[in-house]
Amino acid sequence: MLTEESLAAVYDLSYASDSLGLAVREALQVIEDVLKTHGLDHVAISFNGGKDCTVLLHLFAAVIYRNSQSGTLISDRDALPTPPPSDINSPRAQLLTPYENDTPVHSFPPSPSVRPSAGPLPLLTGVGDAEPGAETEESPPAPPAPLAPMLPPATTAEITKPVARSFESGVNGTSSVVLPPLKSVYITCESPFTSVEDFIEEMVDVYNLRITRVSGRMKEALREYLEGSRGQDRDGRGDADANGDGPAGRGVKAMLVGTRRNDPHGAKLDFVTPTDNGWPALLRVHPIINWSYRDVWDFLRVLNVPYCDLYDAGYTSLGSTYNTFPNPALQDPSLPSGYRPAYELIDGSLERAGRARCDPEVKQPAL
Repeated sequence: MLTEESLAAVYDLSYASDSLGLAVREALQVIEDVLKTHGLDHVAISFNGGKDCTVLLHLFAAVIYRNSQSGTLISDRDALPTPPPSDINSPRAQLLTPYENDTPVHSFPPSPSVRPSAGPLPLLTGVGDAEPGAETEESPPAPPAPLAPMLPPATTAEITKPVARSFESGVNGTSSVVLPPLKSVYITCESPFTSVEDFIEEMVDVYNLRITRVSGRMKEALREYLEGSRGQDRDGRGDADANGDGPAGRGVKAMLVGTRRNDPHGAKLDFVTPTDNGWPALLRVHPIINWSYRDVWDFLRVLNVPYCDLYDAGYTSLGSTYNTFPNPALQDPSLPSGYRPAYELIDGSLERAGRARCDPEVKQPAL
C-alpha cells in the first residue's frame, strides 16, 4: 500500500542538511521541471525492478502526489546557503550499522560530480553527442549546477518516524494513495530472475504503473514502445494504449531513467539528454545521475521503500541469471546465506563485482 506519509516524507528528506538531502532535492527538481514542461501524459518511466529505478519511481510518485495536493515544490522555495556536509543528526548517520561504524564514513566515495555550490538547475542541460551504450574517450563535461537545501534541516525524528512503517496498511493512521496511471516500460533481459519479475508485479499495483514489456536491444525496444508493434502489457496483451488506438508509449516525449554517473556510459549524461540521430526522438531524463551507491541505499532504508529481496542475499547489480551472482565483496561465511546485504557494501566502485563478463553484443540492463 502506498501512503500519503511515505510520499510526503520524500520532501521532508530534501530538507536534511547532509548530502542525501541535497541529492533528494536535486532529483525532485529535475522531475518537477520535466513534468511542468511536458505534462504527466507525455512522461514515462523506465522500470526494471532494480534499486536505482525503485528510488526513481518513489521520487516520481512523490512529485505527482505533492503537485496534486498543491504543496510547495522545490522550485518554489528560496535557497539557503549550503550547510556543512557532515551532520551527526542526519538520517544517514542513523543508518550506520555496527559493521559500517568500523569504517570511516568517507569510505563511501561521493559521486564523481559532487555538488560543490548553490545555483539554479537548468531545465534542459546540453545535448549528448554519444549514442547511448557507446563508449567515449572524452572527459565528461562539468556536472549540471548543484542545488542547495531550501529550509532549515529537519531532525532525524521528523524525517524517519512518520514513515517507519508507512507502507503497511492501517498503521499509525496512514492514508492510502492511488496515483493516476503512470506510463512505464520494462525492457526485459534474457532469463530474468523470478524475484525481479515478482517484485515488478508488486510495484505495478502499488504505484499504478501502466507497464509495457519489450524485449531486445535498447534502441529497438524504445522504438517498439514509442511506435508500437510488439510490446506487451502485464497480461500479455498487445501494446495499444488505454484507448486501444495506438502504442502504449504514444505521445511520450520524456523518459525517466535511473542511470547514475558511475554506471557504464553514464559519465557524459546530463539531467536531460536527447537521444542521438537514428534513435527514437525522446528526452532521456536522469534525476539521480549524481547519486552514489550509498545515496541509493540510504534513501531506500531511511524511507523504508520496498526493494527486490535479491539485494538482501548479497546481489548488488542485477541483470540476467546467466551473468549475475552475489557480490564476492559481501561474502561472509558466518552468515546462513553466506553474504551480507547489498547496503553493507562499503566500496561503491565494487557495485558490479557480481556481474560476469558476457558477449559484448548482449547488453544486460544494470539494476
